[in-house]
Amino acid sequence: MSHWREQLHDADVDHPVRITAHLAKLIDDDPNGPIARQFLPDAREKGRRPEEREDSVAEEPCRVTDALIHAYPDRALLMCTQECAAYCRFCFRKRLVGQPADQDDSRFEAAFAYLRQHPEIHDVILSGGDPLILPDERLDFFLTRLREIPSVRVVRIHTRVLTALPQRITPAFCKLLVRHDVMYMNCHINHPDELTEEAVAAAGELRHAGVALGSQTVLLKGVNDSLATMRALCLGLYHAGIQPYYLFHCESVAGCAHFRP
Repeated sequence: MSHWREQLHDADVDHPVRITAHLAKLIDDDPNGPIARQFLPDAREKGRRPEEREDSVAEEPCRVTDALIHAYPDRALLMCTQECAAYCRFCFRKRLVGQPADQDDSRFEAAFAYLRQHPEIHDVILSGGDPLILPDERLDFFLTRLREIPSVRVVRIHTRVLTALPQRITPAFCKLLVRHDVMYMNCHINHPDELTEEAVAAAGELRHAGVALGSQTVLLKGVNDSLATMRALCLGLYHAGIQPYYLFHCESVAGCAHFRP
């Protein structure tokens, strides 16, 4: 057993730990590298600073139903699940992510009703958690219900499976995206080492399905906070057909001070 795997058994952290086989192989290759730093628990997570908050981006006041966040006038975010394929140690939704969520259809009826009552919302993001941890049948449910709402013109997906679980991008899944005319997907990628052969191939399958890919990157101390690394990441994304798009500062969420400058 690799040394880092042994340490997982002794980890004393609040945020749950989940690492896929794909990520484990990358961590085995560099146990102290940028992938490991993002996904392996760190004792510093127990620390707290006065400025840190559980809801650092103030989403809760914009949470109009249990599963829907309406923070901007013409768009909303549907939290399809609170689970992910792997858990980032700097997650800004630590207060929610990693907790099993009820997948009963009735939990989402209030969200669909709200969207019908607010036709100004034309853009809905499927997020969570990571919606792509759900099976195709469950995603089909969400996409079908959203496409039944005439005012919802755009459906986007936010995911980290290209990094954590690239084999999730299957021909059947791509056909599902085509059937529901999903045109946009934002992929959370923080370091060029995440652009593995499998990830780039998965991005190619998505592009062939007509999905425009953009990146969302978090600036993390000790991971990608150098010009050389960020340049390599942006070039790697560009070459993989993923438009470098969002660059976020690491939020002042509890237990993440070691990721911030």
